[in-house]
Amino acid sequence: MTFSRMQILMFLFRNNRRAAAERGRRWARAFHTDRRLAHDLVELSGLLALPPERLANGVVQPDPIDPIRMAQERGERAMAVKLLALMGVSTEDLNNLMMEPQDEYLADERD
Repeated sequence: MTFSRMQILMFLFRNNRRAAAERGRRWARAFHTDRRLAHDLVELSGLLALPPERLANGVVQPDPIDPIRMAQERGERAMAVKLLALMGVSTEDLNNLMMEPQDEYLADERD
């Protein structure tokens, strides 16, 4: 998965760079205050989740086309990518986030 933070921000704020800068700073500050926000966004949106496999007689079958489900999933993922871009989360941060054990996040929540 590759996304360019600047391209996403330029698309969101086509003619208003000041609004883009302010919103980017706000989300970046939130991310640096609590890094678990990025993990929550990735998890809730299913951004890196693999769909379950459907088997028929031991052979993987494609999912039936469901436009409503596809639109919902696409919207969730698009929103998560936009928020992660505003937070300044890089692809390296996402990779590190996925490699870290979830026990760290759960331990932080218990404190």
